[in-house]
Amino acid sequence: MLTIPQTRIQVSLNSNEMVILKSIALGLGCNTIIKLLEITESNYQSVCQSIYTKMGVHNSFTAVQFAFKNGLLQEKEFTS
Repeated sequence: MLTIPQTRIQVSLNSNEMVILKSIALGLGCNTIIKLLEITESNYQSVCQSIYTKMGVHNSFTAVQFAFKNGLLQEKEFTS
């Protein structure tokens, strides 16, 4: 059987984007993240849109999938 090696897509996220992406991956909701980070909803939406654009995705679910698949997030950070 022929196996094709998977190539990882390099995406560079800033620290604010990584914090929000990790929070989403932990299952925190929009309102919880906004309160914890003490940011406005429009700021949150802007950062999320930046993440989605950089990754070429359209929502938080696919952003988290993309992040795990491409090594931006490590499973060991989210499991005990």
